[in-house]
Amino acid sequence: MSQVTKRALEASLKNLLLKKPLSKITINDITEDCGINRMTFYYHFKDIYDLVDWILTEDATKAMEGCQSFDTWTEAFLDILHQIRDNKTNGAGAPAAGICNDCSVLYLYDCTFENNQSGGNSAAIQAAGGGGITAETYAFNCTFNKNSAGVLGDNRDAAGYYCMWTAKAAFVNCTFYENKVIGGQRGGALNVNAGDLDVINCTIHKNDGKSMGGGIQIRTATAKVRIYNSVIAGNIAATAGMEDLGYDNESAARAVIRNSVVGTAVYDAGGSITAGASFDAATMFGTFGNNGGHTSTITLTGSNNPAVSGGMSASELSAVVKDTLVPAADAALVTKDQTGAERSGKHMGACVR
Repeated sequence: MSQVTKRALEASLKNLLLKKPLSKITINDITEDCGINRMTFYYHFKDIYDLVDWILTEDATKAMEGCQSFDTWTEAFLDILHQIRDNKTNGAGAPAAGICNDCSVLYLYDCTFENNQSGGNSAAIQAAGGGGITAETYAFNCTFNKNSAGVLGDNRDAAGYYCMWTAKAAFVNCTFYENKVIGGQRGGALNVNAGDLDVINCTIHKNDGKSMGGGIQIRTATAKVRIYNSVIAGNIAATAGMEDLGYDNESAARAVIRNSVVGTAVYDAGGSITAGASFDAATMFGTFGNNGGHTSTITLTGSNNPAVSGGMSASELSAVVKDTLVPAADAALVTKDQTGAERSGKHMGACVR
């Protein structure tokens, strides 16, 4: 019975946190929401922070279950810290359920953003600079899965990453899968307003941009988007031809595409569409899941898959990375895939297995 009461108090506190910050929540608020008296609360916990400590301990214990595959408990605990899951901004227009990068420099390694929900833009990450300061985001070997933007029906965008203004970002060896714009109209995985974005060795599949840009949406003439050795296919949008890569209008800047798949088209090193080559998302993608490494990925399948043979070699990636936004200290990561495997062939996308 004691555990039942503690769980009820936990549920009440989490419910109240959707409405106001912890500093504004009282024990009376919790007991009234839970339907118990104050003495019952004090029987189990000495104060609100004691309850918070119990919740965090319980959540960590549950997360550690089934971690026998890890070599050490330290490795398992670090893996938990890399998970950014189940966060929610509940107000209409409230952005960034995962991380809001406001005029900062953000580095992400081996992270999973999953099932984050925003009332406004940017369920996983929103970045914006200002006052002469650029918001910088660098993500390596990360997975963005089932994040949702505009969950209250508000007209908002970008379930994965939203590059608003005075911002730049590089995503290397990242997988975007089944992210969705619900109340908005564009940018299921990535949405670039007026910033600078490099997409290198990424797999972007089954993201829903609602109206356009299920994979990537480019909104303005000042946006700069470069796509290298990536597979962006099988995404969803209502506007025909803009399921995988969308543009707000004719004046929106066009993406630079090299050795990549966008939709069914296969682009070569010069940015031209390869005649006679075609990518079929229904048959050339494998399953999404644990294919090695710390984060979930999608494999490539099929004997005549152009994404397996038409990409960039490790040496070619090393040469091109010098002209991208990737920090020099992390440049070596482009020669491996999301699982840590060496890129020995010419695979596109996040996973070479």
